Amino acid sequence: LRFLVGGILLAPLAFRDIKKRKIHFVTSDWGYLAILGLVNICFSMILFQIGVNMSNAGLAAIVFSSNPVFVMIFSYFIIHEAFTRKKLITLVLSLIGLIIVANPVAIIESGNFGLCISATAAVGFALYTTLGKLRVEKLGGNVENSFSFLIGCAFLLVILIFHGDPIFSGINSKTIFPLLYCSFVVTGLGYLCFMQAIELSGPSNASF
Repeated sequence: LRFLVGGILLAPLAFRDIKKRKIHFVTSDWGYLAILGLVNICFSMILFQIGVNMSNAGLAAIVFSSNPVFVMIFSYFIIHEAFTRKKLITLVLSLIGLIIVANPVAIIESGNFGLCISATAAVGFALYTTLGKLRVEKLGGNVENSFSFLIGCAFLLVILIFHGDPIFSGINSKTIFPLLYCSFVVTGLGYLCFMQAIELSGPSNASF
């Protein structure tokens, strides 16, 4: 729901950019946007929410915030971004910090793999971040965000219906404001700024 609202919120900016940039979509563009939606919404964000629900929210957020480590790796192989000595040092330190925070021994002993799921979500988000760079110069961040959100929501809606999960249940006077905040501020404004940062400075710097 928050990505649906976020996608609708960004739609006017997306259509403005289509007109301004004189964007002509080809079939591969739609396939590209569909992949972004699937990776981000149907894979990364779902796993992150599961990870948060299964473990301490603060630790899950820290683990998820390790996604720049994986962005550096994906960026090297997918968009051939330079892998410098500074990035290598950052990668090693980040992995050490991730191991300390996640504490693999405690995870195995407790059998709670929530943090592992959060780490998998971070890998998915890193892939989304890196792939977002491939056509951001042609499509722009607003188009990539809005259209990939709406396409990803369509895929997720099918999954929810097929699985028999509720779609609108649980929305009441107490939950509507957190939902609106996540929709407008986190998804709408947050992704808008994030994709702009990717366009200006590259996926590795933006993700950090």
